[in-house]
Order: sequence, then C-alpha cells, then structure tokens
Amino acid sequence: MKDLSSDLKNKAKISHRILKPVVEKKRRDRINQSLGELRSLLLNVTSDPRLHNPKLEKAEILDLAVEYLKKWFEKFKQSGRTMA
Repeated sequence: MKDLSSDLKNKAKISHRILKPVVEKKRRDRINQSLGELRSLLLNVTSDPRLHNPKLEKAEILDLAVEYLKKWFEKFKQSGRTMA
C-alpha cells in the first residue's frame, strides 16, 4: 500500500514539474496581452509619444495608465458627476 501511495505522490510531483512552466507561460502571455491592449487604449486616448516606443517597459505602461486615470478622475470630480 505504501508503494502505491508514494508512487502516486511521485507522479503528482512529476506532473506538477511539467505543468508549472506551461501554466506560468500562459499567465505571462495573458499579462502581456493585457498590457498590449492597455497600451493601445492609452495611445488612442492620450496620443502620448512614449507609447510609440517599442521598447517601452511594462512598468512604464502601468505608470502611464495610472497617470491617465488620476487625471480622468480629477476631471470627473470637477464636473460634479457621481459614479453611481
């Protein structure tokens, strides 16, 4: 019985080692896809020339998104509208 249990655990470990890189790659691909979409959206609404740089870092895209949202919310608050 112990052999069967340890055999199942070993198979699970091997399976995990094989699947982990695949799952991680899918996660990274999803993040990169979303960052690409965010970049396109920002380019459409801001025309910021930095977004044309193909070597723009992911952190910079996020910084620009945060900057844009802060400005947008400030304008929204000044207009006197509510979010509901």
